[in-house]
Amino acid sequence: MERWELPELYCPFPSLVNRHADVVGRSTLEWAGRHGLLTEPNQRYRLEAVRVGWLIARTNPTTSLEALQLLADWCTWLFLQDDQCDERGIGKDPDAVAAIHSRSYEVLAGASLRRDDRPLTRALVDLRERLMVRARPGWMERFLNAVAGSFNASIWEAGNRA
Repeated sequence: MERWELPELYCPFPSLVNRHADVVGRSTLEWAGRHGLLTEPNQRYRLEAVRVGWLIARTNPTTSLEALQLLADWCTWLFLQDDQCDERGIGKDPDAVAAIHSRSYEVLAGASLRRDDRPLTRALVDLRERLMVRARPGWMERFLNAVAGSFNASIWEAGNRA
């Protein structure tokens, strides 16, 4: 068997981590719990294992605590939404995925909550409010377009799985 040696990787940038990584990680777990997103022990364990605070802190080493927290909570929402689709078998049903994403998009765009909305959908109200505080004119429209693209890709993926 031939043996391969990988060359040393050269990276001219310092390896930086935002100083708020641990605080954001703990706060994100609290945020998810407060919004009823961690209903089973394995959900909390898996979210802790992802270390969202550190993931976001590595990609945003100089971001403020408030902005870093918002990013971590948004990424956590995305992870949990994806997990729920996969765990419920919805990930193979494009129509079911489309319905979930459609409602999520509506709420993120400012629609009022309904009595039957899931906790994940309800958590979007908090995220939207925090985003709107930071958003400059036109930013939310661009953000919603990016979210729509991501949701459409997820629906396409569900079709491929089916």
